[in-house]
Amino acid sequence: MRPLQPRLSFLPSTFSWQLLSFWVGRAFAQFNVTVEDSDISRVTYAPPDEWQSFSGVVTFPDGTATDTYYHGGTLRATRANGGSVSFTFANISGTHIYYMGDRNTDHGAIDIELDDEPAVRRSALSSTGPVPQVILFDREVDPSVVHTITVTNVDGRQMPFDCFIYTQAPLVSPTSTGNDSTISVTRSTATHTAHASTPATTSMSTTVSPGVIIGISFAFTILLGLVIVAIVYMIRRRRERQNRYPSEGYMANISPFTTIGAGYQTDQEGPRALTSSNGSSSITTSSGGPPVTAKGGIKVAPPAYSES
Repeated sequence: MRPLQPRLSFLPSTFSWQLLSFWVGRAFAQFNVTVEDSDISRVTYAPPDEWQSFSGVVTFPDGTATDTYYHGGTLRATRANGGSVSFTFANISGTHIYYMGDRNTDHGAIDIELDDEPAVRRSALSSTGPVPQVILFDREVDPSVVHTITVTNVDGRQMPFDCFIYTQAPLVSPTSTGNDSTISVTRSTATHTAHASTPATTSMSTTVSPGVIIGISFAFTILLGLVIVAIVYMIRRRRERQNRYPSEGYMANISPFTTIGAGYQTDQEGPRALTSSNGSSSITTSSGGPPVTAKGGIKVAPPAYSES
């Protein structure tokens, strides 16, 4: 048996509880934004003429090949000692930045700088052959400030750059365009034959970011609006019910005159004489008792008193 869904007739027929849940969830969710190596409007290459672009099919030492080696279809690399790639981003309400490249036998050492922090050295060297889409650096970031990450070649060997990935809350629009990514950020293993990946370890920041505050406010506004609409609906239904089914006191307000026989009526003011069609008169009253026959053969209630 399917569970009962909440049904409120005051809501429009197009209202969807699933849609409401989706938007409330989006208010609190975070997602990955990918900046590809081909997005030259967002990343800065130095010197630009020393960078080479790679794409297409890559063949591994065991003879297998793949056309999905490069994230987004392309990868750039430089052999220039001191060559660099940098990216500035406003990671509002985000928590992480990732630098992705590949590993290979001709790759070398890399320095990664984040803002004014000391450079962190990483190696892109692989002794077993090409390894695609490797997270070479990741770091938690302060969600309230603008950040710049710079990757620098330090030994004149091949330095790869596939993409940057950073985390951003959905309620805050990015300062510049990017590709919304639903991929999982992964770390590849050291051998190309396995092609296995394990999820990157990410520690979420405990800072209450502006995006979360906006999300809470958004959800609270929706819930408050539903409560107000429900109250208005209940008040309207109560008024309609009162108008449709009035109280007994109202129903008892009927005409005080009641016909009990041809030519005779009673009311709440006491007995009064009525003239029948043959000219005889009789006294009527609202009191009970067995009927008596008056002139003309009409039965009426006995009078409470007689005329003198």
